[in-house]
Amino acid sequence: GRVGEVVVGRVYDLDTTTGALAPSPPSGDETQPPRPPPNIVRVHVLDAHHCPGAAMFVFESAAETVLHTGDFRLHEATIGSIGPGGATEAWKPAHDALQRWAGRIDRLFLDNTFCHPRYEFPDQQAAVDLAAARVRSRVNGVAPRPRSVAILCGTYTIGKEKFVAGLRD
Repeated sequence: GRVGEVVVGRVYDLDTTTGALAPSPPSGDETQPPRPPPNIVRVHVLDAHHCPGAAMFVFESAAETVLHTGDFRLHEATIGSIGPGGATEAWKPAHDALQRWAGRIDRLFLDNTFCHPRYEFPDQQAAVDLAAARVRSRVNGVAPRPRSVAILCGTYTIGKEKFVAGLRD
């Protein structure tokens, strides 16, 4: 990959990210890969369903297969529908992709930054609905034609798209 004019090595990403950076993103590998030869590690990139570009990585070698979840989003309502019985519509692509490695993951690295009982966040849709309602309330209180008001959303990082869409709707 390149950062400006500096070559920094191979960059592993999703088509979502590649599409934002390159004119023609490569297509994903959709077939069951054979085990790589010794001393070779294959890297598979899967959508982590957290925000556009968030990825899980499967590192596969002849010796072992490792899944690194990266930053991912899992809501309590979806837990019962992920597993042998299937997946919710939103999780279906990640679920189907992970089925390629069912029973073959030797190590699992979880990104559980906020995995502590003291952290209790509302689910994503509830947060979007609350934020959009608060903005609408403010705008409706001061603007004669609220739908004509332009709202600037400072999104310092990716992942705020659902909030902006919630305001739009």
